[in-house]
Amino acid sequence: MSTCFFPVARQVFGWLAVASVWAWSAAHPLAARAEGDLKSEIERQVGVIKSAMKGATDIELKEFECGSTDEFNGHLGPGLKAAYEEAFRAKNIVLNKGAAHLLTGMFFTTDRKLLEQGKPLRLQLKLALTNRDGATALLVLPIDAPLNAKHFATVNSTKDLARAIGFTGSISPEANAAKRQEEIAKQVIKPAVEFEGTRMRSRPASPYELEVRKRQHGSPGDFTPVQPTRDAEGLFVAVGLNEEYELKIVNRSQLPVAVAVSVDGLDVFHFADKDSRDQKGQPLYTHFIVYPDGQLVEGVKSDGTSLVAGWFQKLAPPDNYLSFLVTEHGKGAISRVAVAPRDKVGAIHLQFSHCQPLPENAAAKSGTETGFGMPRSIEQKAARFQIEPPHEFLTVRYQRPKP
Repeated sequence: MSTCFFPVARQVFGWLAVASVWAWSAAHPLAARAEGDLKSEIERQVGVIKSAMKGATDIELKEFECGSTDEFNGHLGPGLKAAYEEAFRAKNIVLNKGAAHLLTGMFFTTDRKLLEQGKPLRLQLKLALTNRDGATALLVLPIDAPLNAKHFATVNSTKDLARAIGFTGSISPEANAAKRQEEIAKQVIKPAVEFEGTRMRSRPASPYELEVRKRQHGSPGDFTPVQPTRDAEGLFVAVGLNEEYELKIVNRSQLPVAVAVSVDGLDVFHFADKDSRDQKGQPLYTHFIVYPDGQLVEGVKSDGTSLVAGWFQKLAPPDNYLSFLVTEHGKGAISRVAVAPRDKVGAIHLQFSHCQPLPENAAAKSGTETGFGMPRSIEQKAARFQIEPPHEFLTVRYQRPKP
């Protein structure tokens, strides 16, 4: 089940969705077949690696490097590293820089030139487990997540691919798997992304908008909107060293929307405290719920916006968020997962999904770097929603200081 937040009344109050519900609606053409996801494949691989370690109880994870030849990726390294670390902890494997076993990895996304030649869009992750003396203990087969229905890949989740490549665009919510693949592949080459003033959209007619707002770190002043620009790689906002930023999400549709947010591949709920996690240690919350303008929710009228104030810490204030802060390499949030990206550009990635609230007794079908800034207090409430696979995606790049 998934928990979401939605903010109303000028962000005095917001809603979160409880324990993620990636579910197909009953009317969806693929209701009987859930999408394979990267998380499940990582958990499977970690089980294989643990067996190959032959009783060893600790491991060192090196930084995941991107092997793609251009900027056509969603800067997934931090998120991948965090996912593997969580999977190892779940298997009672200790992360230790002095461990006898060393895990290295590279990930690849199909380059733009190859896509233009008709090659399938895919995420590929290659790992190698070695001993300290350099002997290869295990070579793990690649994880392939191609947009090719005939491929043997075990990972084909739209949400994973979109985050991996930093996809911006929109696909039909009711499309079958083949159609979703076709729509993404076409838009990857020629995205229709646009902005009007300081608000950005994945396409001209999109009802969903994003505004990035910033202020100097430690300043008591208000956040001010950042003017975006567009280049060959997509949308870009200039948020510099020692500047905090927040994300204002706007829903101009007539229905509520669930929004998943990640920065450099790392989910904004990744740093949730222990009281905001389930029995398996996973964050209870996965999405922000943004209600349309004017809708009454528990007697409060929504203004059609939601504010993502930073990294989620806990449900109730005070100080339940830490501001997004652009900081030096190794000093930010991703340093918590021992990741220090080498590229100069980071990525803010949003995924939008149709959703509907669930009764409390209902069962659901499961299916520069940014660091910590000033603590912030946000009034919010958890709610249970059935959330469909994402149908719209928006990626915005921001500048990191040089290492």
